[in-house]
Amino acid sequence: MKQFKISISIIITILVFIQCNSSTNKNDKKEIQEKSENGHVVDMPFFKKGELLASEDFSDNLDKWMTEGDVTARIDSGLLYFSSDSSQSDRRYQKGNIWWRFYVQSPYILEYEYKSLNNNRGLSMVFWNSFGLDGKNVFQWERTGLYDEYINGNLHAYHVSYHRFNSNLSNIRKAPGFHLVSSQEDPIPQSDTNWHKIKIATAGNHQKVYCDGKLVHDFIDESKTCMNEGEWMHTIPCSGTGDVPLYGAIGIRHTQKQQALYDNFKIYRLDVDISTKQMKNAIIIDNNDAGFSKKGEWKASTRDKAYEGENYLWCKNGDGSAKAVFSPKLPNDGKYRVYIKWVASKPSDRATNAKYTVKFGDVIQSMKVDLTQLEQAGKWFMLGEYSYSIGDDVSVTLTNKADNTVVADAAMFILNKNK
Repeated sequence: MKQFKISISIIITILVFIQCNSSTNKNDKKEIQEKSENGHVVDMPFFKKGELLASEDFSDNLDKWMTEGDVTARIDSGLLYFSSDSSQSDRRYQKGNIWWRFYVQSPYILEYEYKSLNNNRGLSMVFWNSFGLDGKNVFQWERTGLYDEYINGNLHAYHVSYHRFNSNLSNIRKAPGFHLVSSQEDPIPQSDTNWHKIKIATAGNHQKVYCDGKLVHDFIDESKTCMNEGEWMHTIPCSGTGDVPLYGAIGIRHTQKQQALYDNFKIYRLDVDISTKQMKNAIIIDNNDAGFSKKGEWKASTRDKAYEGENYLWCKNGDGSAKAVFSPKLPNDGKYRVYIKWVASKPSDRATNAKYTVKFGDVIQSMKVDLTQLEQAGKWFMLGEYSYSIGDDVSVTLTNKADNTVVADAAMFILNKNK
């Protein structure tokens, strides 16, 4: 009987220990929060932090989230507990995602807090600007959580990995495909079970990832050949990494029996911050300027306000044969920021997937812009940053291959003189 009581005591002690380690109190994060926030501002050049668009502190329920795969998600002491600690022995099934039911378009800042509960296994990732190649959002088609669905499936997104088992690397990859586009030292080593604050800033083709106030990744996507082609999982053709994802959902992914806690997800808008001096040096091509050309049935209008110049052009959606082309003459070598402007007064009038193609010499890159986002209409919207050499052919082309009306108003090119 004495031996039985001792065994029961040991079991209770173990359960209490497990419970304490899986339900960390929110107050335990105070030190790391102060450390990561002390004087730190996400530095996305030519943008400033704007309004809070969405937040989640897990004080209620998980109605705003959707799981996929063999995973466990629950609220534990005001924190999100998320685990891929599947009972299945096959490693292919020890993984899955949880998606935040909030849609957002670049530019913005995503921030959240993270604590791994494993110190000897696991892999954590976060996806952003995630949507379907066929135009569906991530909640409109079923997935099982298997990685092949991201490599060869319908998903278009960026994701960054950290707390990687048997590795000291943090990687940004781009789907579809297994395109490695940035690789840096892992800011959260495998043995680390402390709280950390992660921030991701996305503006056009420019992506930045911070951990506890330190810059980890600073990547400008020009759709070039991915890194380490020919190595593991890189038998997939990689002559280029494809279009730039600009909008979609946020998702967390765990593999290899990873368990972790999350809290305080926030999304802030990034507002364009262009100085008066920069605007004086900007090259703006309006739809009535010499650098503009069009093909197809485009109609002029002044109905929706905040347009550039005398008016703007609109065109009904079609097969892509109608085109509006902005072709600047750039005076100097260097890196240029490329912006476009559209106008809208109600979402039902505009396309959610207006396709723009940017050409800078040998770099040809496409991205889809949601023109129904009224808070971004009538303002300069950055598509990306591109390197230019005198003599390069440069243009921004909008077609009418979309799900609704597209608008051609203006394009702007600003030489980045900052080091």
